[in-house]
Amino acid sequence: MSEKNTPQDGKLGPDPSRYRFHNYENRKVINLPGVRLPYPKSWVELCALGLVLALIALLLVRVTDKDFLASASGRVFSIFEIAPDGSVQNIPGRTRYGFWTPGENTVKKSVIPPPQVPTANATVSGNEPQAATKEPGVSAAQPSPIATSSPGSEPPLEDWEANVTDEQLVEFGKKLKTVLGATGYRRHEVVGQGRVKFKRGWWWVVTVPSSVKPGQVGALYRDFFKPKKEIYLESMGEAP
Repeated sequence: MSEKNTPQDGKLGPDPSRYRFHNYENRKVINLPGVRLPYPKSWVELCALGLVLALIALLLVRVTDKDFLASASGRVFSIFEIAPDGSVQNIPGRTRYGFWTPGENTVKKSVIPPPQVPTANATVSGNEPQAATKEPGVSAAQPSPIATSSPGSEPPLEDWEANVTDEQLVEFGKKLKTVLGATGYRRHEVVGQGRVKFKRGWWWVVTVPSSVKPGQVGALYRDFFKPKKEIYLESMGEAP
C-alpha cells in the first residue's frame, strides 16, 4: 500500500511526526495575542521571530505615542515665549479648544434681511423709471427664493442666547482662567449657520493645560450660560 493509505493508530494518512516543521507537540511555544509561535531551533527561525516581535513592539510604541498620534491627525501646535534677549522657550503640555457663545448682536442682527426687489417705478441714479425684471412664474413683489432667513421663517432664539451682554462675556473669560486654569483665550465676532439657524455670536479659542478634558469645558459652559441643548466643542490641537 502507498504511504497515504497506510493505517497509523487507526487513521489514514502520513505520520505528522515525520515532518519536523509541523510537529509542535515536543517544542516550546511562544504565546502572543492571537498567535502561537514555535520556539526557534535555527538561526533562520530566530531571525524571523525577532522580526515579528520588532514589528509588534513598533506598533505598540506608535499606538501609545501621543506625539505620533497628534502629528498623524494634523493637530499639533507649539507655543513659544521669546525673551527680550531673543531666547526662545517652548511651552509644552497645552490643549486648545474652540466653541461658540452668543453675544449682544446675536439677538439684534441674526436675521438676514430679505433682498430688496425693484418695483415697476424704481429709478436708477435719477434716470427714467426702470421696469422690474423677473423670472417666469415669480412675482416681482416676492423676495428671492434665497431669502430663507427672513423674520418668522426660523426658530426663535432661546432665552440663554438672547440675553447675553458683553460684561457677561468678560466675566466668562475670567472663569476660564480661574476655573480651568486657561493660560489665555481670544474671541472673535463671527456669523454662520449650524444645526438650527443663521446666527451672530463669538467664537472662542481657549488654551488650557492638557489635563483639562472636554467635559470640564462643557461643564463650565453649561453652568454659566445655562443652555438647554447640546454644546458644540472643537478640540483644535495639542502642544505635547
